[in-house]
Amino acid sequence: MKSLEIYKSIHGENHSDVSISYDKLGSVYENQGEYKKALEYYFKSLDITKLIYGNNHSNVTASYNKIAWAYADHGEDKKASEYFSEALGILEK
Repeated sequence: MKSLEIYKSIHGENHSDVSISYDKLGSVYENQGEYKKALEYYFKSLDITKLIYGNNHSNVTASYNKIAWAYADHGEDKKASEYFSEALGILEK
């Protein structure tokens, strides 16, 4: 969390380092089994990634996949399928 705050103070809210920090925090929470908290951070990362790269970038695809896997691991198959489909749609373009 400390590195996130440092990146935000240096770069502002919408920088790739901030997005990466959110993503890493999401991974930590997911590994601890805290899926709601993981998803919260994954979505923050996704929002910033879309702002930086647009909706059709490979980094957006990676974010969708992480969100999908978090939903799948939590037993929310329908939501997982939605995000896997979003990622696939970008890759097909």
